[in-house]
Amino acid sequence: MLLTCRKQKESLEIYVIDTGSGLNNDEKELIFKDFYRLDKHVSNKQEQGLGLGLSIVDRIIKQLGHNLTIRSIPGKGSSFRLTVPMVTPEIIQLENTTVTTEKQTQQVSKAKILCIDNDSRILEGMNLLVSNWVILFDVH
Repeated sequence: MLLTCRKQKESLEIYVIDTGSGLNNDEKELIFKDFYRLDKHVSNKQEQGLGLGLSIVDRIIKQLGHNLTIRSIPGKGSSFRLTVPMVTPEIIQLENTTVTTEKQTQQVSKAKILCIDNDSRILEGMNLLVSNWVILFDVH
């Protein structure tokens, strides 16, 4: 798997390139359907996905108005190119205010997060991420 990006005049192109099994023309559309998986033949549960990742990516890309291009050769691999526009950052002056109050801290400390995933590595990562927060966190 190779992740790279290329700056164009008015956009940034982000590439995800793999040397997997590749996609035929029908699969190029099917992979964006909810719960569609190409890895149905994989016997190791840790390597199987739920078939939601690309459908979520597709929705986000459409909401943001970005462009995704797929090039693939069956048996050789695939290349996904996401094109996002370059923008000039807007500088915002913030007032000097206190961010957290005691009441807000108490509310956050009572919060609970439940993380459910079929991949134990995801659960371990989420646990590490929020372990320093003052929140009750449980993984299943």
